[in-house]
Amino acid sequence: MKTHFDAITQNTKRTIDLTFSTNVHNTPLTVEICFVMDRTDSMGSSIEACKTYIKAIDDGIQKDMKEKFDKNSVLGMAFVAYRDFNDSNRFDTIDIHQAPNIHPVEAKIASQQATGGADLCEDVQDGLDKALKLSWTKDGSSRAAQILVWVGDCPRHTSFCHNGGSGWDSYLSGLPDVPLMIDLINEIKNRGIFLLLSDFTDYVKTMIENIEKIYIADKKQNQVKPVKLNQNDTSSLLKEITEQVNTIIASEFM
Repeated sequence: MKTHFDAITQNTKRTIDLTFSTNVHNTPLTVEICFVMDRTDSMGSSIEACKTYIKAIDDGIQKDMKEKFDKNSVLGMAFVAYRDFNDSNRFDTIDIHQAPNIHPVEAKIASQQATGGADLCEDVQDGLDKALKLSWTKDGSSRAAQILVWVGDCPRHTSFCHNGGSGWDSYLSGLPDVPLMIDLINEIKNRGIFLLLSDFTDYVKTMIENIEKIYIADKKQNQVKPVKLNQNDTSSLLKEITEQVNTIIASEFM
C-alpha cells in the first residue's frame, strides 16, 4: 500500500520548475543534513560507498536546492560515526559545516574505517543522541529543513529494536549510559527533524517498524521514511538520499 510519503516521492521525480523570490519567502532556505553511520566490521562496503559518493551527494543536493527551490539556499552537513558499547574509539563526530566549507565533513567521512562490534546489535541510540547535540539551527524564524540520515545494517540494543533475544544482544536490558530509544525518537520527532532510516537488512525490520509506530501515533508519519538501499549497488546511496532530501524540501518547505 502506498504511503503519503511514497506518493510525494513519485510526484517529485517529475521535473520541478518553481521560481521563488523574497516576496514569497523572506528568509533563505537552510538544509542541514547529518549522517549517522555504523562503522563496525560488517559495514565496510557501506562506509566505502559513503566515502565514494558523499561529495556527489553534497554537490547534487546543493545544485537541486539552488536550481529547483531557492537560489539563495544554504546547505549544512555533519557526520556522526558510532561503534558498540565496549569498542575503542566508540564515536567520531564533526559538527555542522555550511557550504562552501563542507570539505572538513567530507574529509571526516573519508577517514572512517570499519572495525569493532561483538554481538549483532550496535550503539545506534548513542549515535542518534550525539547527533541531537550538534549545532542545529534553532531560530524559529528560519526556514530550516533538518534531516538525520541513519546508515546501518544492525539494530540497537533492547527488544524495542529486535526480536533476536540474547543471541543477538549482549545488552538486552539496555546500555547504562544512553537515553532510551523511545525518548530519542520522540525528541527527533518533536524537534521537527526528519529521519531517514536505511533499510537493507532484515535485522533492522523490527526497529524501523517500532520507530514508525511512534510517528504514526502522533500523526507525523511524514517525518520518517525507511530508505531501501541495495547492498549490491552502492550507488543506490547517492540516488536514494538525494531523492528523499528533494522530496522533503519540495513537500514540506516550499
